Amino acid sequence: MNKILLVCYSFPPNPGVGGRRWAKFAKYLAKSGHSVEVINAKLTTKELSTWSKDAQLLHEKNHVHSLSTGYPEIIKKIPKTLFQKIQYRLSLEYLKLKVKGNLYDKSSLWHLNLIPFVQKKLNEGFDTIICTAAPFHYLGEVAQLKVKFPSVNFIAE
Repeated sequence: MNKILLVCYSFPPNPGVGGRRWAKFAKYLAKSGHSVEVINAKLTTKELSTWSKDAQLLHEKNHVHSLSTGYPEIIKKIPKTLFQKIQYRLSLEYLKLKVKGNLYDKSSLWHLNLIPFVQKKLNEGFDTIICTAAPFHYLGEVAQLKVKFPSVNFIAE
């Protein structure tokens, strides 16, 4: 039996097609006897995935860990009021200081919460980590853990 840690930004209940396939894979991996835990981005919208039923078993076992991305919510929408426009500009300047690469990648700050949590889980004995994208920024951050955990199977998809 493998201990599998799945990192999937859009895993249900998050909306979007990105979590669909992995909700189904995770469900069947768990049913096949593997220990599966999932890390996803903390839900920030009222919209829910249409594939939440596939992730229900893992949620019932408390095997889904939702972590804050640290990404400014104002950047995800079109600012309408003067106050929102100011917030947007300030958040964009903040991202320019903190992010290397694509400022609009919603996972660009997620590694600040994700990496310590992944390290904790790997120290608990997980032997396989699967990271699925998009968004992409966190994949490079997680891949750097291979040096510290050489016996862990790292899979990027």
